[in-house]
Amino acid sequence: MNKVTAKILNPPGYTLKIVAYVILGFSVIYLFYIFHHKSLRVDVMFLATRFVNPLWAGAGIVLGGLNWVLRIKKWQFLASGLQKTSFKDAAFQQLSTFSWSFFTPFNSGEFVQKPLFFDNKKAALKLVAYEQGSQMIITLWLGITALTIYFEFPVYIPVLLLITAAAVCIFLRKKFRNILLLSLLRYFVFGGFLLILLILSSDRTPDIFLLGSQIALYYAAVSFIPLIPGLDLPVKTSVAYLFFSGLFPAENSLLLIMLWLWIWNTFFPALAGQLWFYLRLRKIF
Repeated sequence: MNKVTAKILNPPGYTLKIVAYVILGFSVIYLFYIFHHKSLRVDVMFLATRFVNPLWAGAGIVLGGLNWVLRIKKWQFLASGLQKTSFKDAAFQQLSTFSWSFFTPFNSGEFVQKPLFFDNKKAALKLVAYEQGSQMIITLWLGITALTIYFEFPVYIPVLLLITAAAVCIFLRKKFRNILLLSLLRYFVFGGFLLILLILSSDRTPDIFLLGSQIALYYAAVSFIPLIPGLDLPVKTSVAYLFFSGLFPAENSLLLIMLWLWIWNTFFPALAGQLWFYLRLRKIF
C-alpha cells in the first residue's frame, strides 16, 4: 500500500474513529431497546445467561468466523486475477474496506475503497461488483426457491428451479462457478448461524425444512433494503419479527438473536478492520 493510498484511507482523527465505533455499537443497542421496544423491560440476567451460553458463544466464534473466512477467500480468489494476493492481504483489504463502508448502504463504500489497493482500479471495481453481485444472485435464487416451498407449490417447481440453476452453472466459466460456489457456501454458513440460534432459543421444536425456507425468505427480503451495516440492527430485527415471531413467546429472545448476529457478522469485523488499518499504518502489524 503506497503513501497516497494510506493518505486517502486515513483521514484525520483516526483514533477518535476507533473509539466512536465502540461507543456506536453500545449506543445502537441501548437506543434500540429504548425506542423500538419501549414496552420491554431489559432483563439483565436473561441477557447475561444468553451471552455466556457456550453454544451461543461457540456458534458465534465458529460460524461468525467461518463466514468471514469464506468472504475473504472469495475476495482473494478474485483479487489474485489482478495481482498476487495472499490470504493475509485479502483479509486486510476486506476488513479495512468493510469498516469504512460501515455507514454506507449496500456496503457501497467498498466500491470506492477496494480499487485503491490496485494499479488497475477499473478492473478492481469490476471485481467488487462480481463479489457482491454473486452473493445477491445466490440470495435471490434461494429466496425464490424458498418462496415456492413456503407457499406449498407443487414439489416439482422448487426442484426444477434447483436443477435449472445447476444446469446454468455448468455452462459458466470456471472462474464464475467458483465464485458462485464460495457465495453459496458462505450463504449456508450465515444462514446456518441464524438457524442454530433460532432452534436453541425456541420453546418448541420447529420444522427445520419450513424454518430454513423462512430464513431464505428473510435474507431475500432484507437484501432489497438499502441498509447501512452500522445501523441496520433495528430494521433487520423488525423484518425478522415478520418471519420468526411465532417461535418465541418473549420478544426479547428474537431481539437478542439479531443482536448476536449483528455483533459477529458486522460489529466485530468492522472494528477489527479499523484496528488493523490503524496498526498497519504505524507499521505494528
